[in-house]
Amino acid sequence: MCSLVLGWVLGATPGGLALAADRELTQPRHPAAHRPERALARSPKHTPRPMIKGPRFQKNAAFLALVERLSTQTALPPSWVLEQLSGAHHLEQVRQLILPAARGTRKNWLAYRARFLTEERIRWGQAFSQAHALELQKAEDLYGVPGSIVVAILGVETLYGRHMGQYPALDALTTLALDFPAAHPRHDERAQFFEAELAALLLLIKDEPHPQSHSHSPILSSYAGAMGMAQFMPSNWRRFGVDFDGDGRVDLMHSASDAIGSVAHYLEAFGWRRGLPTHYAFDPSEWRMKGEVASQWESLLAPDILPTFSPERLQALGLTLSPEAAVHPGLLAVVALENGAEPDSYVLGSENFYVITRYNWSSYYAMAVIELGQEIQEARKR
Repeated sequence: MCSLVLGWVLGATPGGLALAADRELTQPRHPAAHRPERALARSPKHTPRPMIKGPRFQKNAAFLALVERLSTQTALPPSWVLEQLSGAHHLEQVRQLILPAARGTRKNWLAYRARFLTEERIRWGQAFSQAHALELQKAEDLYGVPGSIVVAILGVETLYGRHMGQYPALDALTTLALDFPAAHPRHDERAQFFEAELAALLLLIKDEPHPQSHSHSPILSSYAGAMGMAQFMPSNWRRFGVDFDGDGRVDLMHSASDAIGSVAHYLEAFGWRRGLPTHYAFDPSEWRMKGEVASQWESLLAPDILPTFSPERLQALGLTLSPEAAVHPGLLAVVALENGAEPDSYVLGSENFYVITRYNWSSYYAMAVIELGQEIQEARKR
C-alpha cells in the first residue's frame, strides 16, 4: 500500500531544490552515466534503479511521536501518516552519507570541474538544449534566467534526468527525521529540517490525485531526499514547482518542460537579476604581495560567496579590476577556489553567482554550472 501511494507523488506539486549536502564541495552529487547511445532529444523516463534496503522501523515511542508531530504539521489523519511510515525502511547508508566530509584536506576545483565538464555531459547538454529550445526561451523571457544556466543545473544535478537517485524518498527522509546521526555538528537543526521535508513529502503523496502507470514503484531520490530532474526537496517542489507544459500538474520526474520552468522560477525567486553577469575574472597575486594591504586579504575572503564589497571599495584597497568588473552595478564577493597542492584560483562573484549557490551552497558548484553552460553554448555554435 505504501509503495502504491508513494507513486502518486510523481506528478505532484512544487518542491524545492536539492539541499546543500555537507559533502558536496568534495564530490559531485551524481556520477555521470555511461550510456551515450540513449536517445538525446527525448526526456528520459524515471527507471527505478537497484534500491538499498534496510529493516522496517520499530513502532516505538519515538516513532509514534514522529507520527503525531507529522500529523499535526500537515493536518493529515494520524492513521494515514502511520500507514505511510509503517512501510518505511531504516537506511544506515543514508545516515553515513549525510555526515560532513573530514576537514583538513584542501579542495580541488580543477578536479571538481573535470568531473562535470565532460565531453559526454556537454554533448548531451547540447542535444537537450536543441530539443527544448522553445521552453528554455520561454523560461528566460518569463524569469530572466538564461537557458544555459538552467540546462547546466539539470546537467550537473541529474545528467538531464538520467540519474535521479536510487533511494526511496520515504525511507531516506524517515531515516533522517527519526534517526539523524548524533555525531553531526548541526544535529538538531538538520533533524528538524528533514522532519519538515518528510512532512512535505507526505503532503505531495496525499495531494496527487492521479496514480501513475508505474505506481507500484516508490519514488526514488538522492540520499538526502532530493527528487526529480531538478533534484528539488519536497518543500521546494511545493513552493517553486511550475506546470510549465500546461497539463494541469507539476511533474518534475518526467516533464523536461516542468523541470526547466521550475529551475528558472526557483532562481528568480531567490533574486536572479536579468542580464547581470555571474562573475568576473580576478587575479590578486600582485596585490597580495604588497605588505601594507596583505593583512586585509583574510577580511576580504571572510564573506565567501556573499556579495559584500562594491567595485569602488575593492579598487580603493588597491585591487586591479577588469573594466567590466569596475562598472558592476552592485556588490561583489571575493571567491577563492582551492586547487589542491596548486595555487588557488579567484573570481569576483556577483549577486547572480550567489543566487546559483542557493541551489547548492558551494562556490565550486556555482562555477561548475556556469562553465558547463558556457561549454554547451559554445558546442552549439560549432
